[in-house]
Amino acid sequence: MMDVTKTTNTTRKPVDERDHSNAENTGRGQKAKPLKARRNHAMAEKLVEVQSYQGDKIAEKVKTQPIPPRSGRSRRSLDGPGEHSNSGRPLQRPDSHSDEFAYYVLNRGASQQLTPAHRAGLSNAITGNVIASQGSIVDHHTAAAIEFTLIDALFNSPTFQNTVVYGLNNNRSLGQIRFTNEYEINPVRGSEFDSVAEVFADDIRDSNANQVPLFASHEARETPTGTPVVNIGVAPILILLNTHGGKKR
Repeated sequence: MMDVTKTTNTTRKPVDERDHSNAENTGRGQKAKPLKARRNHAMAEKLVEVQSYQGDKIAEKVKTQPIPPRSGRSRRSLDGPGEHSNSGRPLQRPDSHSDEFAYYVLNRGASQQLTPAHRAGLSNAITGNVIASQGSIVDHHTAAAIEFTLIDALFNSPTFQNTVVYGLNNNRSLGQIRFTNEYEINPVRGSEFDSVAEVFADDIRDSNANQVPLFASHEARETPTGTPVVNIGVAPILILLNTHGGKKR
């Protein structure tokens, strides 16, 4: 057994008399790492390795990872034959524009679960894609709000996780999405405003859901190359930071 006493002391202490409050020096003059610390260090290195990937590279890697079934449920193919509803009839995919399709997505996604590797990869892909989208996001406050909201939902929202699982099984990864801030004048208020620049914070604050001056346009679309783009509302901090003509915007 290696002597863990200091190199200047040639007398080995009995086991019950050794001082365990501080790590002893090794022969190389460095403190020895406890086994748990070495394991944590190895895990940290592995996490850094995972986080070194960015954007679509992570999304592509995540898509290739198998998604395990949830405990107590068998893994099912998304559109596999032989699957039936509670009534015994074959389960058909509803129209994608219907409310039934939302329930279909959530139920199908609930049959499987994201692994820690999926979450780590997707969270880094979200960060990378927010950075890649900064040219179309109004400011860094909004970019941070998009990033943190999605990552928080990825780790804490079962509903959001179910939709992510469904997307991965259909080659539509959350890590592929780009983000933008695009607004249009509400046609109901078109006679009051000629452009978005004419809308002030007070105009929005004094409106209701039907009369709001601005609304997001193109909430979900694809670029000509097939990259999905989601339009997100501007973070509220803008109302406090931007002023125009003495009025808050």
